[in-house]
Amino acid sequence: MSDRLVKYVLSCLILVGLGLGIYVLTGAQGVDIEELQEKAQAPNDRALRTVHVQTFAMTLETADRTIIDTRTPAEYSEGHLSEAKNIDFYAHDFEQQLAALDADAPYAIYCRSGNRSSQVLEIMRHLGFKDVIDLQGGIVAWEREGKGLCTDC
Repeated sequence: MSDRLVKYVLSCLILVGLGLGIYVLTGAQGVDIEELQEKAQAPNDRALRTVHVQTFAMTLETADRTIIDTRTPAEYSEGHLSEAKNIDFYAHDFEQQLAALDADAPYAIYCRSGNRSSQVLEIMRHLGFKDVIDLQGGIVAWEREGKGLCTDC
């Protein structure tokens, strides 16, 4: 066997070993990759962040937050989170409506898929809000996880 072939085989074995090590550390021990990504955000940026459905739901159960649905009124009427206030992202005065809110209060925001609400998170950051969580994947992810919506609440 040539030295070159031996080096190649050893390199492959090392890569396979590293892959198995990563699998064991993340998959076999039940570590949630999305949870690790959330924790990896800078400490001074923790109060304004995008979170997975489970974290969003748990936060709503344990903390008093104003919930803001950034979808259109038509989308909102098809189903929304209980007690959610509808502030339409496409409204001509959307940013003024946000600016009128108490920037020191805690908020939870969402939209259909996470696109609009991620933009809203940045607007709220710019406006000086201190504690905002954004639902990663929006209502689509919420329903996919088996969470319910309401139409007359």
